[in-house]
Amino acid sequence: MTTQSFFPAAATPEEFDRVRRDEAVLRAGIEALLDRHGLRGRPIERFPDGSLPVYAIGGSHVLKVYPPFDLVERDRESLVMRALEGRLPVPTPEVQAAGELDGWGYVPMTRLRGEILSSAWFRVPLLARSLLHTEIMREHLLVEETRDGFRLSGLFDFEPAMVGAPEYELASVGVFFSAGDPTLLRTLLFAYGLRDGELSPDLSRRALAYALLHRYSSLSWYLTRVPPPPGTRTLEGLAEHWYGVR
Repeated sequence: MTTQSFFPAAATPEEFDRVRRDEAVLRAGIEALLDRHGLRGRPIERFPDGSLPVYAIGGSHVLKVYPPFDLVERDRESLVMRALEGRLPVPTPEVQAAGELDGWGYVPMTRLRGEILSSAWFRVPLLARSLLHTEIMREHLLVEETRDGFRLSGLFDFEPAMVGAPEYELASVGVFFSAGDPTLLRTLLFAYGLRDGELSPDLSRRALAYALLHRYSSLSWYLTRVPPPPGTRTLEGLAEHWYGVR
């Protein structure tokens, strides 16, 4: 008597690469796992990115599967997630199980809320590129006093300059120049060429995202440089404090 196989053969990375995007051959195994864990009947949607097949199972669960040659990755990931449950200020998935079917490993886990940072905060045209200083801060600006008051007289330290998205330049501005002063930041952005309708919470969030992904990013340093108001616990709160323009 033959035993039914739900997942395809994938004993090598080459075999896995041939089937990892083929939902027609993976779906039987996925549905068998949903049956095994009482999740049958919920909407199934595969996440488009990632090297391994990962599925949203309704709004409550995620199922990740691992090819037979990669079970050590399943063991490592499930062990770390179990060790972190409830121990961080940021939610992490809760492991529901860790098992195997037809040699493939799998982990069903709870689904977190929210969007991936890059998709939620970065809506920048890919062709938009500018020459960037990347570290516009008070320590890199010179002023001189004239009969009409102070004026900018110099900008230096171009060592980290690069070409990139124009809004990347705002990363250092909010923390190291305007330092949480929305009036000063608005004045700078208007001088930069932005219009009032472009100053929005979306702009603030994108600027913070660039700050967090800056090549010299240090969140602990930022928090020391411009401490947020007491009770600030979210990225949205930081974006409003450091890059708020209203």
